[in-house]
Amino acid sequence: MDILDLAKSLPKLSAPPEIIVPGLGLEYISSQAGDYVAPELTERSPAMSAVQLITAPAAAGKSTSAKAVSAVTGGIYANLGGRRIADGSFSGLLDEAIGERPALDYRDLLRQDSATYVIDSLDETQLKSGELSFIAFLQGLCRFARGSEGRGNVLLFARLDTAEWIISTFEGEGVPLRVLQLDYFSEVRSNRYLELKLDRLYRRERRSNAPHRRYTGYYVEARNAVYRRVASALGTSENQHYWDNPEVARFLGYSPVLESIAAYLCINDFRQLDLGALDDVGAGRPGPEWRILQTLISSLLDREQGRLQEGFLSTEILRERYGIAASSLYTSTEQCFRLVQQVDSPSGSTGLPAGLPSELQSSYDQAVATLLKNHPFLSSEGKFVHPVFRDYAYAVALASISAGEGLVRVVLKKLRDGSTLPSAALAPFIVHLVEAQRLGLPGTRCDLLFESLQSQEDASFHYDFLLYAAHDDTSLLEARRVTSSGADQEAAIRVELSVDNHGIRLPASCRHLKVDTGGDLEVNAAGRVVRIGPEVEIHARTLTISTADAITIDSNDGAVLIDCELIMTPHLELRKYGAKLQVYADVADGPLSAYAISRPPHENNDIERTFYDLRRLLNFFRKTVHAPSGVLAADRGQMDTHLLGVKHTAAVNLVSRMRELGLITIHQRAYHLHLDQLASRGVQYDDFRTLPVSNALRSFLMELVERSE
Repeated sequence: MDILDLAKSLPKLSAPPEIIVPGLGLEYISSQAGDYVAPELTERSPAMSAVQLITAPAAAGKSTSAKAVSAVTGGIYANLGGRRIADGSFSGLLDEAIGERPALDYRDLLRQDSATYVIDSLDETQLKSGELSFIAFLQGLCRFARGSEGRGNVLLFARLDTAEWIISTFEGEGVPLRVLQLDYFSEVRSNRYLELKLDRLYRRERRSNAPHRRYTGYYVEARNAVYRRVASALGTSENQHYWDNPEVARFLGYSPVLESIAAYLCINDFRQLDLGALDDVGAGRPGPEWRILQTLISSLLDREQGRLQEGFLSTEILRERYGIAASSLYTSTEQCFRLVQQVDSPSGSTGLPAGLPSELQSSYDQAVATLLKNHPFLSSEGKFVHPVFRDYAYAVALASISAGEGLVRVVLKKLRDGSTLPSAALAPFIVHLVEAQRLGLPGTRCDLLFESLQSQEDASFHYDFLLYAAHDDTSLLEARRVTSSGADQEAAIRVELSVDNHGIRLPASCRHLKVDTGGDLEVNAAGRVVRIGPEVEIHARTLTISTADAITIDSNDGAVLIDCELIMTPHLELRKYGAKLQVYADVADGPLSAYAISRPPHENNDIERTFYDLRRLLNFFRKTVHAPSGVLAADRGQMDTHLLGVKHTAAVNLVSRMRELGLITIHQRAYHLHLDQLASRGVQYDDFRTLPVSNALRSFLMELVERSE
C-alpha cells in the first residue's frame, strides 16, 4: 500500500466549509503536485484508531505526501510550522480559520468518519511551542479521539523523533494510535520520480521536447551511470547490483538525492554527458558522485538552518535589535561541530556561535537542543543514522580552521581507536573541504585519507599513493586508481599538505606507496598490526613505528625499500614474507635493525644531491593509458606546481638538462620520459628505486652534474 492508496480509503467531503481567515496555516489543497510519486507505507503499529501518525526521516517528502492526502480527500490541510500550539489548539485553530459554528460542524463530521483532517509540520511546532505546550496539544487531541468513531481520518505527519513524543503521549492517555512510516523509494519509484523531476526542470527552462522522453536509451544509460557511481562511493562492489545493497538503496531512494541527480542529468543531449568521467574520476578532484552526495548533505543542513530561523527570532529582529545576520546562526559548520560533540563527547562544548549576545544565549541553546534531537543526521538513539553523514561531520571538523583542538581530538580518537574506521566517503569530503578553504591538510592527518581510500579496494583495483613532502614548500599527497589489468588512471585524490615539525603520519597498512620527504614519518597503530608492502618505497629523515602489536613486511608481490637516517621501531615480533626487502639506515633499533645496512656514501656531494633530486623528479612519472609504449608521463600542471617552482632550482635545471639529452619531451599537457633513451645509457627506471648506486647510474649522474657546470 502506498500513501495514495491510504488516502483513497479515507472519507471525502463533498461540500467543505469555507476558510474565512487565511494565513493561519489552514487551507485546502486543490491537487497533488504534478511530479509527485507516492511512497509506499510500512505499518509500525496496526491499531485501529481515529488518528493515524505518518512518520518519515527528514526531507523524505512528508509535507508533499500530506498535501497529496488532502488533495485526494478534500480535507483541511493544517501546516503548523512556525505556530505556537497548546491545550485547546486542535479545536481553536479550526474555530479561527472557518468560524466557530462551521468548526463545530466539521468536528462532528470528523467524529462521524465523514471528513478528513491532515495536520503537518509537527516537528516545527514542537520547537516553537516547547515540550509542555506540545504535549498539552496532543492531550487535547486525545480527548477528541476518545469520542470519535473515525477510522484514521485525522492524520498527523512528523519525523521519527517527534513521533516518539506523540506515541508516548497517546499511550499515556490510553488512546489507540495507528503508526505508519513512509518508505524510501524503490528502484521503480525512484526512476519515475527522476522522470517527473526532469519534466519539471525542462519545463522551467522552456524546453518543449524533453530529451529524456525522446532519447530514452541515452537517458537510461546516463541515469544508470550516475546510480553506479553513487553506489560505488557508498562501497558497493562491482559484482553487486546497487539496489540490492540496503544502504545504497536508502540513499538512491532518498528524494533529495534524486533531485540532485535530476539536476545533473538536465542537459540537452545525453551523448554530451561524459559517462567515462563518471567511472574514471579525474582532475585531482572528487568525482561527480561526491558532488551529488555533497549537494544532498548541504541541502539537508541548509534545511535545518531554515528550521531554526522559523522557530527562533525573526530575521528583522536579529538584524535590527542585535545586529546579527540570521545566516550566521546554526550554519552547516556549526551543525557538524554540534553533531560530533553530541554523539561523541556529550559533556563538551563547541562555544558556538561566536559573538552571540549573552541575553540570547539561553533561548538559542534551547532552540538548538530541540533541533538537534530531530536532526536528520541522527537516529532516535542519538547516533549517526548513516556513515556518510558521520563522515561529512568528521570531515568538517578535520578540515575547518575554526574547529577547536578539543573537537579535533575527539574525531581523531574516534577514527583511530579501531571502533570507527574511516569509510570510503571520508577522504573525498576532506579533500573537497580543504580545497574550498584553500588550506593544506596537516601531515599528521594523512593516515585517515589512506585508510579511507583503502577501504574501497577490492580484487578489481587498488590505489597507488605518492606522498612528496618538503618543509620549505608545497607538499603533496596523490592517489591513483590502478585496475587489476595494471592500467593507471587519472588521480582520484590530490591534496596539498601542510607539513610542520610534527611530521607526517602514515596508516597502519602501508601498501602501493612511495614517500619522499626530508622530514619525519610516524606510524602509530595502537592495538593493531603494522603492515608494510607490497610495493612500498620510503625515503625520509626518520621513520618511527610506535605502539603496534606486531610488524608484518610483505615483499612477495612488490619490493619494499626503506631508506632513512634513523629508524625506530618497537621491540616486537617482525613477520617477514618475500625476499625483496631493502633497509638503509645510519641508525636503526627494533626488529628492522637486523636487516638494516648503512646508507652507502656517494663519490661527492654533487652526485648525491643529483641522485636524490632526480629520484624525486621521477616520482611524478608513471605509466598511463595515454602515453605510448616505452614512455612514462607526468602531468605538467602537477609538476610545475609542486616541483618546478621558484624554490626548486635543482629540479628546473634537471628537467632542462634531460630535455637537452632527449630524455624528457613535452607533449601537450604532459612531460614524457623516454625509457629507451635511459636504456641507451645503461640505466633503468627502477635503478633510482634501490641502493647502492650502480656504475652505469653513477656515470649518468656525473654526466648530469657536468652539464650543469
